[in-house]
Parts: sequence; structure tokens; C-alpha cells
Amino acid sequence: MRRAEFNLIGLVGVALGFTVAAGFLPGGFDAYFFYLRTPPDNTPVPAWVYLLTTPLSWLKPPFSWMALTFLTVLMAGLAGRAWGNKNWWVAVFSAPMLWNIWLGQIEVLELAGLALGWLVLNRRAHPAWLGAAWLALAAKPQASLGILLLLTWWVWRDQGFRPLLAGLVTAGLGAAASLLIWPGWPMRWAATLGVFTPTWSWNAAIWPFGLAFIPLTVIPRGISRAKRLRMAAAATLLASPYFTLYHCTALMALTPSAWALALSWLLVYPARALSELWMKWGWLLPAAVLLADFALCYLPAPKNRQAKILPE
Repeated sequence: MRRAEFNLIGLVGVALGFTVAAGFLPGGFDAYFFYLRTPPDNTPVPAWVYLLTTPLSWLKPPFSWMALTFLTVLMAGLAGRAWGNKNWWVAVFSAPMLWNIWLGQIEVLELAGLALGWLVLNRRAHPAWLGAAWLALAAKPQASLGILLLLTWWVWRDQGFRPLLAGLVTAGLGAAASLLIWPGWPMRWAATLGVFTPTWSWNAAIWPFGLAFIPLTVIPRGISRAKRLRMAAAATLLASPYFTLYHCTALMALTPSAWALALSWLLVYPARALSELWMKWGWLLPAAVLLADFALCYLPAPKNRQAKILPE
């Protein structure tokens, strides 16, 4: 059995394990309250998200949450593998992933956007799928805006403007379908965002100081696309006025190093002694990944490639 086949079987097995566990645990609150249904009046995301989540809701609890869990874990491994990360377990067993699963959050969309972007960029899928990637990534711009912009730039640079037009058609059709099915959602969504104030304890942002990290993503030259994308994902989180630790799920899918996995849990334990204040320290995870990547762009390459902190 080839190593790639073994890794895929292991990933599917772990995804099934998480899925079965979800059937016996009292989690999934955000999924049931916000996403696995028709768009509520206080929807925190654009309604095209519900084109995916509403069909999942037809499975009924707990199977709808179980299906969302399976897709999230599986997509984390597949998206990371597409961008060269062979260590899918880093993302799957990280604190952001476990928190995402427990809440029933929808970081699976960002992961799907990563995978679709890779397929289009590498001409493995029709350019129209770029529009689906845009919709998926635009669901949570505080975590995905840098990824969206970078993928768009690469497609434009490599393939010209025509693929972007195809993507615009798909994105427009998806947005139009959401309006036809759920008229009036933009007003409800805008009203929800209008009363949201990112001051509660879950907010891990260091706004506006995180804006200082953005130049670190564009200064290095001659680095791989995977590393550039990882740095953009980290910088997006740091530059956002609001994000919480589970928003680092896609970043972890792009990060192959066990030290990042360990750091994600160190932000939880023993930091829980600080009560809910530990959540505010989530910015340390993307900051550490970004600074390590930036430093390795200029440090001499180690003689032993296995000693690299963040391998390609």
C-alpha cells in the first residue's frame, strides 16, 4: 500500500471517529442555532452559506452535526494535502479544529475554498469553480480575505482575465440563488453585523496592531506558494478586528509542524487558569506561524532538512 493511500485511509478513519463521537456528545450548538436550518433573522453569515448547510439540516440532529463534522475533518486533510501539507493530523488534532467541531462552526467552507482554489490554479477544475471558492472564502472574511485575494491574483497572473469572468458568473449565480430562496437576507445580515461589537472575551484580535504583520507576507521573494498562502492566512487573522481561535482551522491545515499543534493547546491549557481571558491570547498562534515563516526566509538553510521548523 502506497503512503498516500495509507494517509487517506487514516484521514477517513479519524474523520469517522470524530463523526461517531459527535453522535454521543452534547455539542453542535452553533450548527443547530445558526447554520443547520434556514437563515435566521440574526444570521451572522451571507445566505449562500445555507445552500450547503440547509441540505445537511435535512438529516436532522444529531446526524446533521455528524455530517458537518465528517466533512470538516475530511476537508482539512484534503485541503492541506493539496497545498503540500502531508501532516494532516496537525490540523485535525489541533485546538482550533476541536473547538470548531464542538461548536458546530463552518470553517469547512474556508477549507473547501482552499481546495477549490488549488484545483483551479493547477487547472484540475474548470475556472467556474473559482466562483464557488470565492463564495466559500467570503463567508468569513476575517479568516479568509487574504487567501481569497492571493488565489485571485495567482489565477489572473497565470491564466488571464477570462477565468475570473467564469468565476464571477458562478459566484453571481450562487448569490442570486440565495436571494431567490431567501429574499431579504442582506438586510437581516447587515442588521446583525451592525449591532455586533467585538469586545467580548472570545475576541483574539490585536486590532489595530495586527496590521503591522501584513508587510511580512509580501517582503520575502522566491518562496513557495504554499508558504505565501500560509503567511497570508496568518496575516489576515492578525489584521482582523475580530477573530477567535477556531478561525485558525484553515491556517492549521496549511501548517505541517507539530510545534504549532502544541502551541494551539498551550493557549488553552494551562491558560484556562485565566478563566475566559485565555481566549484573547489566540493571536499568538498566527503570529508565531507568520514570524517563523518570515524568519526562515532569511536564516541559512539547516544542513538537516528535517530540522526545519516549518517545512514546505
